[in-house]
Amino acid sequence: MFGIREPERPGARATSAAAKLTPKFWIFTAAMSIAMLTKMNDSLFLARTQEVGVPAAWIPVIFAGFMLIYAALSYPLGAWSDRVGRLPLIAAGWLLLAAVELGFGLLKSVPSVLVLLACYGGFYALTEGSGRAMVADLAPPEARGTAYAVFYVSVGSRSSSAASAWAASGTPSPPLRRSSSHRAAL
Repeated sequence: MFGIREPERPGARATSAAAKLTPKFWIFTAAMSIAMLTKMNDSLFLARTQEVGVPAAWIPVIFAGFMLIYAALSYPLGAWSDRVGRLPLIAAGWLLLAAVELGFGLLKSVPSVLVLLACYGGFYALTEGSGRAMVADLAPPEARGTAYAVFYVSVGSRSSSAASAWAASGTPSPPLRRSSSHRAAL
């Protein structure tokens, strides 16, 4: 901030907060950033939902249902991560996401897509709170703000760069390939 200075503390050495972050934090951040390269955008799931036959007017309701599942599962799964550890839930969440993304590419019925969206809410409930808690666990208290900033800049930039690369390629994503009826109509 301009014009605001921290008071000097006697005996305190000037070290950046980033220098205080542990190697485990950097490994976790790198792993999550790489994992984000594999994650599809939420809007692609909703587009696929419409493609299998859900009317466009119902998409906001379905998205609200997905968010409701995410919210309902977040507290119990967060409490569970406090007991069993963060990493098992984060790993389970990413495995669930892989199954959901595969399912979205293969399944073509409205009920199956609705089940997959519910599971997608489970992915968020497994990974979001546990991931945030993991950042707090791996960062020293005096560097937590920096840790969250580094983590979200790294993870967010990987997510947006993967989406940009896919869009620039001009290739439709696998779950959004046109069905034979769409091709026939064209």
